[in-house]
Amino acid sequence: KYILFECKNRTVVSAISKDDNGQLLNSVEWFKKKYQTGEQCYPVMIHNSHVFSNNASPGQDFKIMTPGLLDKFKESVDKFASSLFENGNLDNAKNVEKLLKDLHLYDKMILDKYTKVYKEIE
Repeated sequence: KYILFECKNRTVVSAISKDDNGQLLNSVEWFKKKYQTGEQCYPVMIHNSHVFSNNASPGQDFKIMTPGLLDKFKESVDKFASSLFENGNLDNAKNVEKLLKDLHLYDKMILDKYTKVYKEIE
């Protein structure tokens, strides 16, 4: 399973444009060509808005990471890295897995904790 990030974290617009949407769609198509059939890809756009403009056609599985969620994600990644080296957890796979789960950095927990469902302008 893979998370495919398209970073637009310096945007200041109120809606995700057709062009930004197209870039994520193109990245998904690239992934499908590059990786074996059956590999799962979760597309995530890092953007200041979770609303798509009315001329964009987002994929149903698109998720959005807004600035606040990005900050929480970065904080958890920092905690993970610090914990690995400070507490000697790097030597024990069970400790690493527990730490990933505790910080919601394991598997689809990332999507559940650090992304949100998009909306479309009506």
